[in-house]
Amino acid sequence: MRSLILVILLAVSASVVLGQTAGNLAWKKFTPPEGHLSVSFPGPTEPKSEITTTPDAKTGPYTTYLYSVVADGTIYMVAWVDYSPTFRFNVQQEIGLNRDNFAKGIKGKVVSETPYSFGAHPGTEFVTETDSSTARSRVFVVGRRPYMMIVVNSKGRDNSANIDRFFSSFRLNSK
Repeated sequence: MRSLILVILLAVSASVVLGQTAGNLAWKKFTPPEGHLSVSFPGPTEPKSEITTTPDAKTGPYTTYLYSVVADGTIYMVAWVDYSPTFRFNVQQEIGLNRDNFAKGIKGKVVSETPYSFGAHPGTEFVTETDSSTARSRVFVVGRRPYMMIVVNSKGRDNSANIDRFFSSFRLNSK
């Protein structure tokens, strides 16, 4: 999941603020071409995609998927990793490593964390702060696939209604 964190960091740093208010934008359901999930993003634009396949001697090749939208200075992201079928991982360790690597990658500090589950699937929800931003994130694992949802705002901004809307829109589709 190291590459997922790097892809997320690139998306955060390369994003252009659209200057639109998420509360005034129509939310649109998005199903990526991979088809196994859907999520609603704010705004008129299609999510930007970044898909990276990484060779790795320890895990075998894995593919990282990231879809993101920027609206009103807020970045909304959903990401997941497809590991090689031969790679085995401990679910709780994977969740913790994703949290820690994200915080380290943005040079932030985890300021709160609560257990989270997507149905029967384990995860965590946490808030990370930097000097200028706050990120609320969810990490959970379904089968062999870790997922991460992230919303990044400027520090001190209350965007909880839009964050809740984004998080609650996530669905897995039967494929």
